[in-house]
Amino acid sequence: MRKGDTVVVWKLDRLGRNTLHILETVKALTERGVTLVSVTDGIDSSTPAGRMMIGVLGSLAEYERELVKERTALKRQVSRANGTKFGRPRTVDDTEHIATAKRMKTDGHTAKDIAKYLGVSRATLATAWPQFGLSYRLHESRTRCGSLVSAQVAHYPAG
Repeated sequence: MRKGDTVVVWKLDRLGRNTLHILETVKALTERGVTLVSVTDGIDSSTPAGRMMIGVLGSLAEYERELVKERTALKRQVSRANGTKFGRPRTVDDTEHIATAKRMKTDGHTAKDIAKYLGVSRATLATAWPQFGLSYRLHESRTRCGSLVSAQVAHYPAG
């Protein structure tokens, strides 16, 4: 569309999914210099009354946004009070597994070994270490070509 064009809609609510979307569309059209005419609603953005109606719609959209935000915050607060946990569940949550993983780290096992024991990837292990109060610096003894120089094998009980 070009400056000076006119968009004609049967009813303003056909212009978008919700009030906010309609307002954003109207604003984008206005910035391009395009006139908006709603046949059923009697809104014409080229007239002062039409621009005023668009301004009122903008205020209503902002009010609607604030109401949605308040309702969402209230629902979240009630859900937390009822014991609902938000977010993705932790992959490493068992305290016995965590204690074993800590022992494995102090015994010199590689990150790969510990991750395999816990049943997670090394990336997940790197994310989980701070939750255990540890740093991710797991040292491996490797040569320049990448082969493992020393590997420590030990049996750790599953529980």
